[in-house]
Amino acid sequence: METIIIKVNNKKNTSFLINLLSKLNFVADIQHSTNRIIDSPKKLTSPPIDWAESTPDVSDFSGIWKDREITLNQLREKAWKRN
Repeated sequence: METIIIKVNNKKNTSFLINLLSKLNFVADIQHSTNRIIDSPKKLTSPPIDWAESTPDVSDFSGIWKDREITLNQLREKAWKRN
């Protein structure tokens, strides 16, 4: 089985193409993704980048350290040791 990735300009064309492909008896599976995917320049070593569909909000990060027992000094010490 082979896989083909097709990028379509707009939603109307996407619906048309999916409809058309579903009529063909040799098409095994159709998967539709609305995420923008950009291939990495290093195709073999880096995965593609999946972009978020909306801009992140500050509230998305609330509670990120909720169940983590770490002090501010421990966090700073660990962060500064990285090279």
